Amino acid sequence: MSSDAGPRFALTGLLTAALALAAPAAAAQDEAAADKSEVQAQAKAEAQARMDAGSLFYRQGDFEGALAKFNEAHALFPSPKIYFNIGQALRKLDRLEAAVEAFERFLAEAKEAAPEARKDAQDIIDELRPKVRSSSAVVPAAVAAVTPPAAAPVQPTPWRRRWPWTVAAGAVVIGAALAALLITREGPLPMGTQGFHDARMR
Repeated sequence: MSSDAGPRFALTGLLTAALALAAPAAAAQDEAAADKSEVQAQAKAEAQARMDAGSLFYRQGDFEGALAKFNEAHALFPSPKIYFNIGQALRKLDRLEAAVEAFERFLAEAKEAAPEARKDAQDIIDELRPKVRSSSAVVPAAVAAVTPPAAAPVQPTPWRRRWPWTVAAGAVVIGAALAALLITREGPLPMGTQGFHDARMR
């Protein structure tokens, strides 16, 4: 009996040592888990504050502000339930395609959401999809309707079309210069002269 006691005590000693070594590791894991849980709780609280602010903006009609707060909340705590609020804000902003995508993600990822919320999301999707298809079909025609025709390039006037006018303009300039020269020689025009005065006829 004494022969078995030695190995048995030795085995007990090994188990005790192993448990003693495992205790600090387990404590470290527990501490890390507690820290992670605390961080998640803090992030969730901050996200909830953003959700509350977004809901206030939504009720006040500031849908851009509401959407910004809902997106901030999702960045802090990516709960798929937030997609419902994001979809509602996008819907109010008439961004229908993005709203449908948000509600579809809500249905696909928020499996534990309340049945009423899931039903509302599906009803909204069914309502918006025809409008999205209709708007996407109308946009190209509308763009084509408001697109102005391309302006024809301006071609320089050929010299053979311009030369009579150029010659006439040159003649006028030369005549005016001769008249000015004659007026200078013969003196100023008489007072009260109306219209064109030909000094050579004086």
